[in-house]
Amino acid sequence: MAYDISNYATLGLLSDLLDISNPDAPSATDLALVKTTLQQAINDARQDPTLKSRLGADNRRSSAFVRERMRANW
Repeated sequence: MAYDISNYATLGLLSDLLDISNPDAPSATDLALVKTTLQQAINDARQDPTLKSRLGADNRRSSAFVRERMRANW
């Protein structure tokens, strides 16, 4: 469970967090960064459409351990 965007990102649910100084009026550089980041995320998703990257996040180890133990018992 995540209570803020930074913790949410550590769960492997976001590909990246961007620091946009003024989201209401982004600069050309900010827009280019967003476009590049989105394109990279799309490319990554097309390369591997599984949930491995999300489920493999460091702080999801306990969840992975529980899933492994449940599979072993079933």
